[in-house]
Amino acid sequence: MTSDVGIGVKPGGGSFFPQSVSAVSSIPAPHVAQPTQPNLTLAQRVALVSGLSRPALRAADATAISSTLLSLWAAMTNRPVNELASGEMHQDGTVRISSQVAVWLIGRISEAYGRHKLVNLSRVKEIESLRSLGGLTGLLSAAISADAEGTLV
Repeated sequence: MTSDVGIGVKPGGGSFFPQSVSAVSSIPAPHVAQPTQPNLTLAQRVALVSGLSRPALRAADATAISSTLLSLWAAMTNRPVNELASGEMHQDGTVRISSQVAVWLIGRISEAYGRHKLVNLSRVKEIESLRSLGGLTGLLSAAISADAEGTLV
């Protein structure tokens, strides 16, 4: 039996994956890596995440919101931020998340922001936005901006 894997790849160079696929997320990880904390409850780990207040969320740009989301996800799973940031990539170039994780993150951000429903899931037109960190960041950024302008329904 023979294999054609590696045919056309130059010795000492090249890659199995095409160069168009990025292995690095376009959303930077937070500057402070949060280690796992097995002795803390989920609520305690979430309380340690910075940027979870209405003023902080209103002032945050997309990078800061992404960083907060990534830190929240790390707190939820009690895994290091860097491990999550280097996970499977979505086609938009950011980390892939499950829609269940997205819903949990929306709930935590809504709670911190002080609105029961910052994002009405039944009105999300682009469901793919619930499957990547970048999509969720855009969704939440738009909702926070709409609320600040008084146009959020």
